[in-house]
Amino acid sequence: MPSGEIIVVDKRYLRFVDLFRTHDFFECHEVLEELWLECRGPERKYYQGLIQAAVSLYHYTRGNYVGARSLERLSREKIMQYPPVFLGGHGHRLIDDMRTFFDARLREAGNEKPYCPGEPLPEFHVEVERLETEIS
Repeated sequence: MPSGEIIVVDKRYLRFVDLFRTHDFFECHEVLEELWLECRGPERKYYQGLIQAAVSLYHYTRGNYVGARSLERLSREKIMQYPPVFLGGHGHRLIDDMRTFFDARLREAGNEKPYCPGEPLPEFHVEVERLETEIS
């Protein structure tokens, strides 16, 4: 995709991005799941991977470390099938950051580093200036 090209996306995708930035991972899941269920295009599995990434972080912040790691792996399997930047989102970077984050905190069962509110969490970097919502 040429640099500077505008990418047209559903407004729910933008809402997901905003919610991810504020670490409202449960609501991220709710918003993007609605779009994912309707989607029949090539971005369907990408949306599913993003949902799994958000739920993975949700589980981590709630102390469910097994669920967090499991969903991180499922998310990786889906997102890595796409280009590094897809729909303006740096999916591969998110996956790399999540793997590094969990490797440092969830090395072995019983030795998990618990979540501390306010600690930096992996971010989903998106080129929002290149995104435009669909007109419906």
